[in-house]
Amino acid sequence: MLHLSWTQKVTNDEVLRLVGQKRKLLQTIKHENLAYLGHVLRHDRYELLQLIMMGKVPVSLGNFLTGLCFAWPSFALYVLQSDKSPTGSPISDFEANLVGSLVMLGNLFVTPFSAWISDMMGKKRSCILSALGFALSWAIIATTRSIHLILIGRIILGLSSGIQAVICFPFVAEISQDAIRGTLGSILILTYIFGMLIAYLIGWFCSYQVVNYVNLTISVLFVVLSCCLKETPAFLIAKGKDKDALKSLQFYRGASKATPKVLEEMALLNQENKSEDKTLVTEKCSDTGTEKELLNQTEVKRSGSEMSPWKTLCSSKSAQRALFVVTFHTILLVFGGTIAVTTYASQLFEKAAPNIANEICAVILAVAFLVGSVFSLVICDLVGRRVLMLTSTILSAVFLVLLASLLRWSWAPEWTIPAAVLGYCCVFQMGAAAVPFLQISECFVHKLKNLASTIANTAMCLGNFIVLALFPFSVNLLGLDGIFLLFAFICILLTLSTYFLMRETRSRSVDEIQKMFENGLLYRTE
Repeated sequence: MLHLSWTQKVTNDEVLRLVGQKRKLLQTIKHENLAYLGHVLRHDRYELLQLIMMGKVPVSLGNFLTGLCFAWPSFALYVLQSDKSPTGSPISDFEANLVGSLVMLGNLFVTPFSAWISDMMGKKRSCILSALGFALSWAIIATTRSIHLILIGRIILGLSSGIQAVICFPFVAEISQDAIRGTLGSILILTYIFGMLIAYLIGWFCSYQVVNYVNLTISVLFVVLSCCLKETPAFLIAKGKDKDALKSLQFYRGASKATPKVLEEMALLNQENKSEDKTLVTEKCSDTGTEKELLNQTEVKRSGSEMSPWKTLCSSKSAQRALFVVTFHTILLVFGGTIAVTTYASQLFEKAAPNIANEICAVILAVAFLVGSVFSLVICDLVGRRVLMLTSTILSAVFLVLLASLLRWSWAPEWTIPAAVLGYCCVFQMGAAAVPFLQISECFVHKLKNLASTIANTAMCLGNFIVLALFPFSVNLLGLDGIFLLFAFICILLTLSTYFLMRETRSRSVDEIQKMFENGLLYRTE
């Protein structure tokens, strides 16, 4: 058109000026992206993407920060104990142990109170409180030169991550439909593992200060996004705020107005809320009187003061059975061998690759856990929870027995040891490490979700503390091969418990799940 040769070195901007045109490619891309976003938000077939954009991003960001928090000491302690420590001098071994353990102590302290905090403040405000705690702690750690302030920051991180751990799964369960509830719950676990992986990578490539300011920036973003959330519809209905609940439901369904589908779901939520007391009455009617009389008594109680979650739990046999099952499985997964494998992974990898660095070992392990989380995300709503759990626990036991035999008799090439470690990490994370947390949010009515999550997470914290306290003595007593064999036995016990106790909760409502627990503790085929 202009007959310009490349040897004239005329820029693209100059050519556009000569022909009287402007750049259109970037504008076209922006227009198409906005058009696709509007298409996603308007159509029901994209419900999963709508939920991810509306509610999952802020909550998942909290889990991402929790992963960053727990992985931070793996590289920060090298700096804090070196001559280049920001505190001015290397910290002692005792202080280094506190840096690693105070987060768990903060978790253990706040977890028993998290249900009360969530019931009083709601999920949104609890999420904002957790986000503010993350931002405050990283601001302290990034700017201080005192080890005492660093320890205070770590305690605040433990408190914030403890609240986050309790509210995240109930939050997701209350904003999602039954059909995609498992997928959304798996995203929480995936983002936690992804946070650990990113922490290892940025700790490997970036300086101590850069890492801290990156964490602070993400925490501030978490605060901003949490403020953009709406309270969950179930919480608002329980508080008698039906109009706000309808607006919240429209927000999480990406609807600009109350569509027939949204109104139908709103009616189901109202019905579910009203049926909670009726379910409790039905369970007690054979012991204390007729159902009609008890319903009248319940109406009087509700007009005065609401029944507390603890009283609700004590009044419901089905809820007690469900709580026993999910808590028992949560405790067993703590004793399932993950701590042993991650603690001794570097030593096991050295047998196959003596020159491997600890940083590379940590990244490889995180990738294995991430792969398992991705598998869980893909298949958790395609197969049943029982099938996923049984497959995961059986394969975990097989890999642990294989690992114990390799360490005991060395009957295969040395590369099979790290291969067994990675195989175990992947299959354990695929189901055994994920399904119990999904069921915490699936098996209970709204009033009991926070309490059940608190009890299960408290049991998990205590289990972690016991394992960490007894683990060194157990290794000296049984040897590493004996420890892995013991963990394999626990995985087999978890398999049996899953087969005889666990209910299938995929795509089922809370009422349906609670009815399955009314028939007794043991699982019965339908």
